Amino acid sequence: MPAVPEAAGAEDVLMKISSDTVKALCLQYWRYDRGAHIVTLETQGDVGAVLKRFLIETEVKVSIGDLRRDIRKPIHCYLRYFTGMSIDLGYWGNLPQLVNKYSKYISDRQFYFAVPQELENKAVPIIEDMYPYAGLLVAKINSGIGFNDAVRWGSIELVKKSAIFPVPRLNTRCMANMVKAQSATLTRLSLKVGKP
Repeated sequence: MPAVPEAAGAEDVLMKISSDTVKALCLQYWRYDRGAHIVTLETQGDVGAVLKRFLIETEVKVSIGDLRRDIRKPIHCYLRYFTGMSIDLGYWGNLPQLVNKYSKYISDRQFYFAVPQELENKAVPIIEDMYPYAGLLVAKINSGIGFNDAVRWGSIELVKKSAIFPVPRLNTRCMANMVKAQSATLTRLSLKVGKP
């Protein structure tokens, strides 16, 4: 007869967390825990936050493969170049054109990845190796607490701070455009919720 494993304690049980839940927890973290005046969903990365007129971008990853593939995005070419790291041009092609093109648009003061708690141990070495300039946020769910409970049902833990990039503060027009884009996202989401 095979041995029966001991019952896992509450701290050993990890709940599978969806990308939507991680995004919701990141919005809550940046707005209420960090005091961001503007938070956006899927306009500047998955979650954007404006603190003291500086943009903080958060990319949500719920699989290790997706985290590894993020290196192909042009923003990483720019951030690696910006921090003096080596760049594999196989991913990005012509570096001078990319840097010139994206330097006008990159306004990220900080860049974070957010992952569910069950990926934390695997994500840390990948981020340290591939994205040393990026910070790491970990989404955790409080077991036994539902969305309608008065206490928080989940939280974000800051595991690694992002590098700080010397970019100018956002101007009023840029922040207004972020708010406009966010209102479009909210409208699309409300239409999805309203459908049976």
